Amino acid sequence: MVTRAYGGTVESIVLWPLGGLTIFGPQQGGASAELKIGIIGSFIHVPIIGVLAGIYALLTGGDMSGFQVTSNASISRTMNGFAIGIVQQLYKLNVLIILSNLIIPTFPLDGGRIMGALFMKCGMATSTAAKITSSIGVLMSLAGTAYGCYLFFFLGSFGALFELVVGIYLVYTSTNTLIRSATGTLSDDPIFGGPCYVKKEDVNFEAVTEKEGDVV
Repeated sequence: MVTRAYGGTVESIVLWPLGGLTIFGPQQGGASAELKIGIIGSFIHVPIIGVLAGIYALLTGGDMSGFQVTSNASISRTMNGFAIGIVQQLYKLNVLIILSNLIIPTFPLDGGRIMGALFMKCGMATSTAAKITSSIGVLMSLAGTAYGCYLFFFLGSFGALFELVVGIYLVYTSTNTLIRSATGTLSDDPIFGGPCYVKKEDVNFEAVTEKEGDVV
């Protein structure tokens, strides 16, 4: 809805373990619109948490003491206990989605979109913004992967398998952006290849370069 409000066209929506990824066409709102889209996209899970809290309260008779984020998944063999355990894990998943989207700056999380838009609003060059954003994304993804390994392999927390798998995937995507920023192929990047990251001076520079090439 926010994308359409700024003249964008939503081409498709991809669902994956960390939520939904919206793929949209050119929009004219600039970095400010990109920033708003990223922030709203992160908090779309807040209403879902509210629904889960209501379901948990119904299942436990109003006892919310166990409605918390924990790495150890304990699911009872009874039908009611099983349902409570599932709701607990869904709550944990949505909290992690919100935090990951806001903190980790890499595709397909909204954090990469938010940080990139902030850098562009500060007047930073697109390639520089991409290098800084992707470098931070690589480091944070590696840290998350290492934490997931510690929980899964050393503490035996099966629930940490999610953090481990997602961490590895985010290392891969953030590394791709870093490589594109270093090789000058950001036009192929799902975040920094967007129209709001193309500065006017960059377009003019490309036009001048093409004109000089024609003269030669």
